[in-house]
Amino acid sequence: MTDKFKNIEFLRVIGCLAVVFYHLFQKQYGLGGLEQNPEILRKLTAMTSRGFLAVDLFFILSGLFFMLKFNKAESFWDFLKRKLIRLYPVFIFILLIGWGLFILSDISERYNFYQMILNLFGFNGISFSKMGTWYQVMQFWYVSAMLWTFMLFHYLFKNYELKNVNLIIALLIYSSYSLLINYKVWENPEIFCSIIFNSGICRAIGGIGLGCFIAQWYVANSVKFKNLLPTVFSTIFISIIEFMCVFFIVNNLLFHKIKFNNNFIFIVVFVMTIMLFL
Repeated sequence: MTDKFKNIEFLRVIGCLAVVFYHLFQKQYGLGGLEQNPEILRKLTAMTSRGFLAVDLFFILSGLFFMLKFNKAESFWDFLKRKLIRLYPVFIFILLIGWGLFILSDISERYNFYQMILNLFGFNGISFSKMGTWYQVMQFWYVSAMLWTFMLFHYLFKNYELKNVNLIIALLIYSSYSLLINYKVWENPEIFCSIIFNSGICRAIGGIGLGCFIAQWYVANSVKFKNLLPTVFSTIFISIIEFMCVFFIVNNLLFHKIKFNNNFIFIVVFVMTIMLFL
């Protein structure tokens, strides 16, 4: 399926670079936290400080391909088994590497085996385990939140009418982003948005839900798109808008040029860019 959307891979590359540089230069665990922190590192830390928002782009893309590949005939357990086989070997490898690094470091006394077990069951991406426990290889929160959201959406799409499911997902998207924006927890994943949701599951539900809607829009209009004969003017116009969207993403994820404290603008631009690319 991804072969049809070569340009989408370009967005993934940008997102990967943003996430890598964010973790590389962040203050808490990256090079930005060094005691002897030269000016160039401080600048790089500031420039890449919004790179974590690329994760929301990945959630939207995951929802897009989840919906495009959705097979109503596939049982819930077959779907879950397929996802676990794909995701868990990498997670277990990371968990073992992280465990080895932590027990050899000066923070080994903070490493909690039981917290690691909770992470193994994917509870750190939902509200059963605080996302702030970074010493237990917290990076799995992304896969955890994505997996639980996929399970919920697969169950809904398989067992209920599409119009009802879309209404439920629309309400979930609205609630998720409202919590993220109003509680200002996008940058602070250890803080709970509410008693029920933490920021991880909110970002997953919001992004994957939007991806599902984009996929439905694309499928509904795919024949029209194939038969479309764009004019020179429309081609130039769309290309300009695409360039502006990509420039916004690169400029603000890798160079932190934006002067606006509402991260929802990134969600809007991500959705616009994906739809234009499709």
